Amino acid sequence: EEQPEIRRNFGLILALTTGYNLSGTLVITNYASDILSDSTRRLPIIIGLVQLLGLISGSVITDRIGRRPLLLVSCFVTTTSLISLSLLLASTTREALDPSRNPVTLWSLVLLMVTVEFAVGAGLNPGRLLLSAELMPNAYRGVGMSLGSAMGWMIALLSLFWYPIIAAAGGPAPQFAFFGCVVGALFLLLAWQLPETKGISFSAGLL
Repeated sequence: EEQPEIRRNFGLILALTTGYNLSGTLVITNYASDILSDSTRRLPIIIGLVQLLGLISGSVITDRIGRRPLLLVSCFVTTTSLISLSLLLASTTREALDPSRNPVTLWSLVLLMVTVEFAVGAGLNPGRLLLSAELMPNAYRGVGMSLGSAMGWMIALLSLFWYPIIAAAGGPAPQFAFFGCVVGALFLLLAWQLPETKGISFSAGLL
């Protein structure tokens, strides 16, 4: 009788892993300097600090407000930021990214990127790791976490491999729109199916 819950929870783990690796955070971390023509290469340092701040914030509040609310807020903020980022990139030329010409556009893009990094770092990133353990009973936990991790690495490698190829043909905007749609779909799935696991032991069974 536990099989439907096990399948549902395993599907949620795979969805969370997919959503994280297609949230745009990996592309932003690795290609933000190229997208924004940052010759100083300092932007990845700023992004790394924002990610760290997000992770610290997530670790502090996840046991206070619960996994489900934190993940839903994280996905909502990430989705809106990614779609906004895509629209702004689509309407911006590379010349417009010159800070001496259009600093408002440049800093708006930077703000949207760091918002994505913070939102993912505070919710989606730690949430997927917590729920990989909490959603599966002991008998299936190792398999579920291993398969989820393997799938995550595969998606991450593919997204980083294909990004520069697709961006060279059509620019970065369509891919950020795609990332936004993926996280938006994850938001709807979590709102529909994700149980709250705060304070619940899964060692003996499932929710």
